[in-house]
Amino acid sequence: MPWMPNDVRPTPPRDRSTAPWLRVLTCVTCMLVLTSCAHGTLATRATIPPEVLALLHPIPPTPMPAAQCLPLPPATDDSIPTLLRNHGVVSALYHQCAGRAESLQRLLTERERIEAERIARAAAALKGGSE
Repeated sequence: MPWMPNDVRPTPPRDRSTAPWLRVLTCVTCMLVLTSCAHGTLATRATIPPEVLALLHPIPPTPMPAAQCLPLPPATDDSIPTLLRNHGVVSALYHQCAGRAESLQRLLTERERIEAERIARAAAALKGGSE
């Protein structure tokens, strides 16, 4: 430096380094933050609205099962009284089986109607919520 005499040297700048206690505090904070996730986080259960569940997992339609009716008893001989008794027993068994099949069909139809209403409500709720 030409404007200064040779015996005067510039003084180094003042020490602006961080205080030792602040460096230790910063390191401890960083260690705590970085190790806090070392064990992983707890999984949170997402609550899925029932409207979305109805659309994602509709209840599949149940096929109408084959009627499980009792075997009809054969006539034991060809006499008219025996045939009439056998006919009475056969018709009673048939009507029981037909009644069960009709009840089952009604229940399955009602279940499909309820599921269709549930899906329609879910779709309407999602359309209403997205607007």
